[in-house]
Amino acid sequence: MAVLGSLWAVEDGDARDAAVGFHEELARGATARQALARAQRALVAQGRDELGWAALSLTGDPELHFEASAHPAGAQGAPAMRKAQGLGDTA
Repeated sequence: MAVLGSLWAVEDGDARDAAVGFHEELARGATARQALARAQRALVAQGRDELGWAALSLTGDPELHFEASAHPAGAQGAPAMRKAQGLGDTA
């Protein structure tokens, strides 16, 4: 399991853009570590204030990644994600 958090309060737009970038990278098959680095680099490339992107911190397994799933995410999450989180198979 891995948790993406902030070490200090950040503007809502920065937090949203960082989270969206992080999850888009995870969806492309990146590990949690790679996804965070890529999301942060994208914010830097946009000229965003470092007080927004530098606050991001990853706790847990940095090598966590998710397999693509044909099942749409529901209230309980996609089966592949639940399995990756150690929550069992929901098929």
